[in-house]
Amino acid sequence: MTESKKPELVSDNIDGIIRKVARQRTMTNRITALKENESVLLKRILFYTYNPYIKFGIALSKADVGKMVQGSTAGGLDIDDPDVWALLDDFKSSTASSASKKDQLANLTRRLNPVAVYIICGIISKDLISKVSVSTVNKVWPGLIPTF
Repeated sequence: MTESKKPELVSDNIDGIIRKVARQRTMTNRITALKENESVLLKRILFYTYNPYIKFGIALSKADVGKMVQGSTAGGLDIDDPDVWALLDDFKSSTASSASKKDQLANLTRRLNPVAVYIICGIISKDLISKVSVSTVNKVWPGLIPTF
């Protein structure tokens, strides 16, 4: 009898990279950890997180994030799902209230897996990886994040 393997989720891989980078003590090591894990999705996540020109118009508290993670679906949609990016793009250009956007986000996060919820909330809060900034990202991929 063969064991069925848990399907590998993209968000689990991205979460592993985030944790690995955050554990590094020096900027040089953080840069090296990012370079070792280059992917189009990681670059997109970092671009949306650290780009100072992208504003989502939502303020999320730790309690908000906790509720969304608790309401998420194990085995749900992943961070690379088009619905995630469509919602983020909508938030960038929307003039809706923060409360309205939170409701839309909560509706999406119910369909996401918990790790993907953590990542999307980190993107919106502009605080995904501790000790990583625009300059850190631009040292790995020059010019990826525009600066003032």
